[in-house]
Amino acid sequence: MADRSTFPALERLKAETEGLDVLVEVAPPLVAAALEYMFDLDYVDRREALLERRDEVRETYQHHRQRIERTYGSDVVRACARREDGDQPRFDLERMETELNDASAAVDTLYDAVNEDYLTRIERRKLAVLETNVREAREYVRNKIAFDRQRERLSAEIEEFDARFEPYAGADRYMISSDQEVLIATSNEIWYGLADMARELVLPVLPGADADWLTERKTRFGELVDYLPDYNDEFVASERERYADLLVTDHGPLNDQQQKAVVRDDRRNLVDASAGTGKTLTLTYRFVYLLEKGVPASDIVAITYTKDAAAEMSARIAEAAGVQADDLNISTIHAFANSIYHEARSGGSGNLGTERERLVDSFHNAASRGHDTERAAVEFPDCYAAFKRGYEEFINAEGDYGEDGYIADNKRFGEDPQEFVRRKLEEFVEEARTFDRSAEEIRQRLDGTDRVRDAFGEAGAALVEAYDRVVEREDAPTDFDDMVYTATEVVESNPERFGDRFAHVLVDEFQDVTDATLGFVESFMGGESETHLFCVGDDWQSIYGFSGSNVRYFTEYEERFDDVTYTQLQVNYRCPPAVVDAGADLMAQSAAPQNEKVVRAFSDLDAKPTLHTMDALYEPRVVEYVADMVESAIAERPLDDVMVLSRNDAKSAYMERLREELERREIPHRRPKFVRDFLPEGYRESVPYPVTFDQQDFATYDVPDGEETPESGPPLVTLQSVHASKGTEAPVVILLHAVDEDEDGIPIKEQADVILDPAREVTAERIPEERRLFYVALTRTEEEFHAVARADEESQYVQDIEQWFQRVAVPTPEELVGTCTQFTPARQERMPVKATLDCGGFEVSLLSWPNQDPPRLEKGVTYRLELDDPNRQIERSKYGVEIRFDRTPIERIGTGKTVATDD
Repeated sequence: MADRSTFPALERLKAETEGLDVLVEVAPPLVAAALEYMFDLDYVDRREALLERRDEVRETYQHHRQRIERTYGSDVVRACARREDGDQPRFDLERMETELNDASAAVDTLYDAVNEDYLTRIERRKLAVLETNVREAREYVRNKIAFDRQRERLSAEIEEFDARFEPYAGADRYMISSDQEVLIATSNEIWYGLADMARELVLPVLPGADADWLTERKTRFGELVDYLPDYNDEFVASERERYADLLVTDHGPLNDQQQKAVVRDDRRNLVDASAGTGKTLTLTYRFVYLLEKGVPASDIVAITYTKDAAAEMSARIAEAAGVQADDLNISTIHAFANSIYHEARSGGSGNLGTERERLVDSFHNAASRGHDTERAAVEFPDCYAAFKRGYEEFINAEGDYGEDGYIADNKRFGEDPQEFVRRKLEEFVEEARTFDRSAEEIRQRLDGTDRVRDAFGEAGAALVEAYDRVVEREDAPTDFDDMVYTATEVVESNPERFGDRFAHVLVDEFQDVTDATLGFVESFMGGESETHLFCVGDDWQSIYGFSGSNVRYFTEYEERFDDVTYTQLQVNYRCPPAVVDAGADLMAQSAAPQNEKVVRAFSDLDAKPTLHTMDALYEPRVVEYVADMVESAIAERPLDDVMVLSRNDAKSAYMERLREELERREIPHRRPKFVRDFLPEGYRESVPYPVTFDQQDFATYDVPDGEETPESGPPLVTLQSVHASKGTEAPVVILLHAVDEDEDGIPIKEQADVILDPAREVTAERIPEERRLFYVALTRTEEEFHAVARADEESQYVQDIEQWFQRVAVPTPEELVGTCTQFTPARQERMPVKATLDCGGFEVSLLSWPNQDPPRLEKGVTYRLELDDPNRQIERSKYGVEIRFDRTPIERIGTGKTVATDD
């Protein structure tokens, strides 16, 4: 029997009835039929039609519904059950998604096939429940599939992230820059992926474990996004606290920048340490910190610029870390290279450089003395023939130029011309080795524009070719350059042995590295090497471009290397504020590329640099004046509180005269290497221990066993070149001859050593390096800085920072008293009359012309000269300063008689 329960269409018909239709609706069927007939009504027909339509819809509804339940019912139930109980599904999601998509389509078809107006309330409710079940089952499966797919993708990213992050999970090591960059980027990508999942998926429908997975990881990576950028800062802060007792000197804790520099441990680390900021101190504490962290001493190597620096650092580290100095790998680059070579190969290298000396001596002796049977000449006949041609052409060209030739202008005072040429030939070969120039490259640079240079270059190229053959045939390195190149080849050809040999390589004075040095250091960092590089230096103090160093390796450090952490030390503990500010001002005016820096003084000492200027009698008087300054300073200070600097040292006439003057005054002073320090007999008796001289003739204490050795030899006034002063300091620093464009000045007079040019490549521009040299001189002082210069010719670098200097104008004396030591009458009418007066601390030259009828001075007699018109009486030429004694009143001491003069 048909189900004719009420349904919406029927309910509307009933609601629309009025008048007699109402009676028909409520009357019994027979009465209703009679009423419809009597009053010609169609209500019953319309109702019957609705009921018939209802039967059709009901049949369609039941057919589709039963088919859906029969076909998809179990899948819908299973999916809804998993949605309800939160368990992981145990069915094929892909198949289930297909089935539920079909079920959803079938429900849609059902809705399209039936008119809901003809469905009863129960039928409509059942249909709604069916639709809801299918929708919820489908929603569950769709979300679950989407979740699984995104989880699979993100899980791979998370796994990769965790593998990279794992070394840092304990926050007990510094994070490498590239790792940090990748981890920050990856954590952000993962967090955004998880956030998208949380936003796009309906979490409540997922299994509980899935929702928990998403929530936990979204929370974790949200925290990592905030944590990773600050990881290294927090690590450094933690390490500084942990090793606070270690990072302390006798004067207190290292400052913030120094501590950060010690602790930071990127793959490549650069510490930019301006003068006085504690560069070597920081490197030393870096070594001690690594030892304290448990890094074996054998896994650390420190490379210093000098043997003295290596010895000092070894002693400091050994004392601080409680280890034996001999167990530490601290040496110069050449000593380090030598040790690597010897470790890899048996046999000794002999005396490095002797083969080069022998070859140069042999070629030079053969050509200069006609000894063509010299060993090298016979051994390398083709090279010797080329050398002899170039050498003879050079000697001929020099003969044509005479006193204006290269030899006359450049040899040292008193140096034998042949010895000068031999020395220059050896320098030529050494330069070629330093700059890795082949004989062919040298010959290509000889362009025919300079006869002397080209002739010497031909001879030099032949020597280089012969020496290269010597190097190739020798089993061991033949010189220091060859030692570095050979050691580099050893490391590069044995990566399994040396690639990870050192966990940490520390390099001091990195601004002065050469191509060869850097190549050797980098050889330990190839491939998959985990070696960490720690470099300290100061581009403002790069002053060795003439020997092959390249400051750009320092200023372009971050471009050359990956994974770089840069730390700048900004507190100068050495110099007074005025000196620190003057130095910064000086370097700010440099046109060369350099690192920007902020430097401030720790000291509050009110001490401005002083410029002492002397006028007409500068050359003869400046040495006496500086000696007076030294004597005045040591009257109130220890001897080693005073340091005198000059552009040159052994080759400086000013410094040599100053040493003679200090010796005359019996002032103990330190001399250049290989020249015995000057200690007067009385001074030797005053020092606490007997004084001996080491192999380099430096004075040292002879301390009895069991007693503490002083840090250095007996206190002495230091005299040295600015280059040699690197790494030293003194309370009083005097820069002798701070003039412009002079062979002893800063900047030096531009006089390129043209005969060596073909063998080298100058890696530093002259003017910027000269500026840096003046900066080095300026920043040696702890208290006083004095620059002594000729009036109106002071160094341009003094002029650049003139506002920081106080000036002292040294007046010309009104009279001079001296004993005549030489009188030379004119040999010809056009030759001058000359005399020399010894004025005690200095000598003056007198000059006149025969036609001026000058007085004749007697040797051994003392005279007084009245300088009443210095501008007219004193003349300066390329031969020096001379007093026109035909224009100067001269009094013979003791007779009271004035020697007549003519104007």
